[in-house]
Amino acid sequence: MTRIAGSAVSLRRTSATIARSAVEHYLVQVHLTGGCAGLAAGREFELQAGDVGVLDLTRCWRSRPPISNPRLVVPAKACAARHRAGCPAWTGPAASSAVGELLADHVRALYASFRG
Repeated sequence: MTRIAGSAVSLRRTSATIARSAVEHYLVQVHLTGGCAGLAAGREFELQAGDVGVLDLTRCWRSRPPISNPRLVVPAKACAARHRAGCPAWTGPAASSAVGELLADHVRALYASFRG
């Protein structure tokens, strides 16, 4: 559990990074400001401030500044049924949905509890 923030922060996960890291995890993040964009299941997605993203770290994506989000990394094995189904990524519910609000509140509460 961590939080990343900055006005000049731009992140990207390239095929070279993916090959080097051999990480099989999902990144759960609540976009407080900024957002991210990428390709999942052959389609482009974009997440805005307020949205919740669940991104497969074995796939390419990029973020744009300014960015501020608490994030949680979950092993793919913890999502075994979804992983076996071949779902490459879930871009998450919009902040305006009930599920999006609940998930965003949960991630923010987890972050606050780790911060002390």
